[in-house]
Amino acid sequence: MSGDINPSQNIREQNLDTIHAFLNLLEQKDISNWIDLWDENGQQINPYAPKGFPRILSRKNAIFHHWSGTPNAYGRI
Repeated sequence: MSGDINPSQNIREQNLDTIHAFLNLLEQKDISNWIDLWDENGQQINPYAPKGFPRILSRKNAIFHHWSGTPNAYGRI
């Protein structure tokens, strides 16, 4: 039927939109909007983190704090 929406296709499209927004906002170094994509209880896990780099960032505030100064250290991501 033409009006039916496949729920899994809708979720897939939403996930792709989120991934594109995630990468585009990082490329633009727009951490203030990028962090809005994260859940309050989100975690960034870095299993191969070098010395001095956190292995786990827990919660949105910690992730924002860590990333807020990072874009200035790089050219184009």
